[in-house]
Amino acid sequence: SDNIPGVKGIGEKTALDLLKKYDGLDGIYEHIDEIKGARKEKLLEGKEDAYKSKELATICRDVNIPINLAKAKNNGVNPEYISLLEELEFNSLLSSDIKQKESDLSYKVIKEFNIKEDYAIFPLKTGLNFHKSNLLGLAISTKSNNYFISKENITEEIFTSKYFKYTYDLKGLIVLASKLGYKVKDAFDLFLSAYLLNEEIDVDISILASSKNKVINSFKDIYKKDKYIISDEELIYDSISKARFIYDESVIEEEKINSDKSLKKLLYDVEIPLTRVLAKMEIKGVKTSFKVLDSFSLELKKELEKLEKEIYKYAGEEFNILSPKQLGSILFEKLEVPYPRKVKNNTYSTDKDVLYKIRHLTPIAPLVEGYRKNSKLLNTYLNSLKEEIGEDGRIHTTFNQALTRT
Repeated sequence: SDNIPGVKGIGEKTALDLLKKYDGLDGIYEHIDEIKGARKEKLLEGKEDAYKSKELATICRDVNIPINLAKAKNNGVNPEYISLLEELEFNSLLSSDIKQKESDLSYKVIKEFNIKEDYAIFPLKTGLNFHKSNLLGLAISTKSNNYFISKENITEEIFTSKYFKYTYDLKGLIVLASKLGYKVKDAFDLFLSAYLLNEEIDVDISILASSKNKVINSFKDIYKKDKYIISDEELIYDSISKARFIYDESVIEEEKINSDKSLKKLLYDVEIPLTRVLAKMEIKGVKTSFKVLDSFSLELKKELEKLEKEIYKYAGEEFNILSPKQLGSILFEKLEVPYPRKVKNNTYSTDKDVLYKIRHLTPIAPLVEGYRKNSKLLNTYLNSLKEEIGEDGRIHTTFNQALTRT
């Protein structure tokens, strides 16, 4: 993988054994006469490659580099380059390591919701998937203040208050509130408004924040394998920072949307009503039968076994049919089927186009196409669908309306 050749014909295991036994490369060649047969010949033929490879693989630590540690300190990207990085969409370089962090946010933990002004809501939940997770609490930001209210103190008034509400992904909030038996009044959805304004968005709010020169944690900063990797206190602060961003940015975005009659109509008369329809569809879910899926799985397994036997019969041996390398070796080396392309790096492609071009030359090609199709149906779809069925016997999917598809 690193293009360092080593000694041709000497594999990793053999090389390690020899290096240990003779205490390094010099030791191997000092005791070369103790090594017998083909192994000795390969080592002698590849002696130059062996030393060249060692030189290439050794990290050079004796280069005289004059360095001033103070000058080497990372003080972040020069501000004049930030707009260029944004234009070129180098989002990872615009992370918290490079951008100036926002000043610390103060907040109050409240037990009773009594806010009498417009506010933003960000839900802190147990995982990324709204359907598989539950509310832990809500972060709330007003024009001047920030609050956190834990699950046991959440009341319906938070979702139905007469004051105007801002959020990011209204649909997700509706799904979470429904689990508590609450409904959500219409709110300004920063996710949808940014989509309509052709801004850079993702279900992960940090992408939009990054495009606005704001630093907030991304999913990967706080989740790993759908579990939190930061403390409870940090989680609350994280949700507060997101509610704060939602409020501040929504006020700006709302003005942009309202200044354009067509966009205003699109957001409030089309997109937000559609969000409610999609939320109902997601909450309802799709009734799915284990029995039907299992029956279909059994059918596919039998078909795969049948195709497998036929492929092995024509190949004259058993091999991993889904391995492009092994399949290429069988077709173009063992069976000597003419390869329809130019060979690159001594490897053969067995993609769909190649198999289609050699269909008339070997019965294995159409059989492999069928094997791949059925294997994908079984493993990618049927098995995965079964894992997604909830306790209610339904699959609760997620619809994303903020995508452009032709």
